[in-house]
Amino acid sequence: QILGNDQRVMIPLDDPWMDRVEQLRRARNTERLQKAEHLSESGRPEEAKQELLDLIAESEEDPHLRFLLGLVERQLGDAKAAREQLLLAAQGSPDYAPIHFQLGVLSESDSPEESRAFYARALKLDSQYRLARFRLAALERAQGRCEVAIQHYSQILDVEPNHARARFGRGVCQLR
Repeated sequence: QILGNDQRVMIPLDDPWMDRVEQLRRARNTERLQKAEHLSESGRPEEAKQELLDLIAESEEDPHLRFLLGLVERQLGDAKAAREQLLLAAQGSPDYAPIHFQLGVLSESDSPEESRAFYARALKLDSQYRLARFRLAALERAQGRCEVAIQHYSQILDVEPNHARARFGRGVCQLR
């Protein structure tokens, strides 16, 4: 084990496929990744972005790094850069639902149809992704597709009966 920042990182010493240098590098990069996440959550996205860019430059392509960089770019207000990073993340990890969800959020104002496709993809990958289902329901409602929206709102309410926003959205659609 390696100690760093009061966190223990377990290294599988018997793993024949990982040499010791690679094990140490991964442990160090985990700490740096946690640092970037902390910077972003602390309202310091520029520093988080630089840390992520440094990690990307030093290591092989990692879709998780691209995903986080996309979130930081969105936090910085650069939707185009966020989209580029998220699309790169999706290429490397096409089955990770949160990537498609974030792409849907970014597409809502410019391309509702594209946003709908991203939300649908996220739900195909994870049918229990309530936030994706809620955003899709709200998008359907905004586009006047209340029957479809009601189905999505109802699915949310089946799992979480007290979801106030889903109740409200469904009620608005039922009044139309």
